[in-house]
Amino acid sequence: MDRKLIAAIAVICAIAGCGGSGRLSRADFVARANAVCRQRVATISSMQKRYARDFRGFVAAAAPIASRSVDDLRAIKPPSSLQGAYDRFLAGEQAQVSHIRAIVAAQKAGRSPDAHESIADIHRQAKIARSLALDACV
Repeated sequence: MDRKLIAAIAVICAIAGCGGSGRLSRADFVARANAVCRQRVATISSMQKRYARDFRGFVAAAAPIASRSVDDLRAIKPPSSLQGAYDRFLAGEQAQVSHIRAIVAAQKAGRSPDAHESIADIHRQAKIARSLALDACV
């Protein structure tokens, strides 16, 4: 290969992120994670009018959106310095999805769901999100 071709491949790899750890800079991490959360909020908010009188339908429709959001967040690789806090954040997000699924299952079984999430859990999750600058995830 000639040197120009090698240089071109190196530039393309640098731009595309070939090799390396796949970890994002802090700014890119914050931007991507906040974008996922903004999308989740926008999608769920857009459903509120449609399900205004159907809490069961709303929760059932929101569950896969919340789950997909957690999957999308898991695909984001934070800087290594933020990995521990991000792992705690993801665990909290997953716990919320599990709670939503439990509500849906209770509704399907004809039981009254326990729709009260611990206020302490919500505050803890918000605190972790803010520490990561994930304000759209609060």
